[in-house]
This record gives sequence, C-alpha cells and structure tokens, in this order.
Amino acid sequence: MIQCSSDPNSTLNRLRQRLHDANKAMGGSGDKRKAATERNHALSALREVAHAIRGQKPKRLPVDFTTRACGIPCGVVIEYYSGDVDETEYTICTTQGHRMDWLDKRVHADTEEDAEIALQIMQYRQEMAP
Repeated sequence: MIQCSSDPNSTLNRLRQRLHDANKAMGGSGDKRKAATERNHALSALREVAHAIRGQKPKRLPVDFTTRACGIPCGVVIEYYSGDVDETEYTICTTQGHRMDWLDKRVHADTEEDAEIALQIMQYRQEMAP
C-alpha cells in the first residue's frame, strides 16, 4: 500500500491531480482525442512513480540510443562503461524502453553482435562527451 502524503506539491499528489484533471477533460466537450492522450500519459507517469515508491523495477528503462540487434530495432541502456569495449555492460530493450530479455540474451551470446553493440556504445559515449 502506498502511503498518502499531506503535501499537495509532492510528486505523487501532483500526478494524482494531473490524472484527475485529465479524467475531467474526458467528460467535457473539448477534443476527446487530446484528452485521452493526456489521460494515458498521466496514468503512465503515476504508475512509474508508484512502482518506484514500492521499490519495484520500472517497466520502462531510460533508453540511451536506438540501434538494430540481430536485424531487430531496439534500444540500448548503458549500465556500465569504463572506456574499454571489453568492459561494457548494457541491456537491450524495445525502442520505448520495455525489457526484451530474449533478445538481450541472444545478443550477449553472439560475440560478434555483442562486440558491435559495445562499439556503438563507445561511439555514443564519445559523441556525448563534452
């Protein structure tokens, strides 16, 4: 059970208010499509915060960059990078950040594909460096 906060400016309460406002807009006479989109975004944000409060893993990962692995479009989340291609740890997910454990295992098992992703991570980090 998530503890309630009496602070109206807490993240949880602001997201609850955002969802409430979006639900009210759904019943109004305005643009239903826009209201439904805002409601879905508000609900998703509220779920992510609820997962974090409960200590659960987030359903979406923060994708660092997108690429293709085994011919499949995917996202790459960099877990650890020391500057050496051999010491790179990453997770493969969808381009939206959902876990794809089956593809992650397949890429890590294929040394050629693994080396290609590690090289892309190195290039990405060099581009992002100031």
